[in-house]
Amino acid sequence: MENVEIVRCYCFNPLCKSSIFASKKNTTVFEPLSRVMSEQIRCKYCNEELVSKPLLKIKNQINGCLHDDVQADASVVDKNSISYLFETISQ
Repeated sequence: MENVEIVRCYCFNPLCKSSIFASKKNTTVFEPLSRVMSEQIRCKYCNEELVSKPLLKIKNQINGCLHDDVQADASVVDKNSISYLFETISQ
């Protein structure tokens, strides 16, 4: 039998009845890690994207790398210019 890692996914929509903000009704969705990493998992009640810890970690790492890259380039170019911001986004 194949070993599949299961992760917990949560809805963060404050208006949804199954979100983490709904007291005593929050619905945890269990999904295989491979599915969480390859596609968007949606809440069956509000259709918002569900959030999982592994996905949050990856997004934080990407944001950190982008922030570091912007900081490294800032010493060469005016970091407040609009053209600079669009250049770093498109790269």
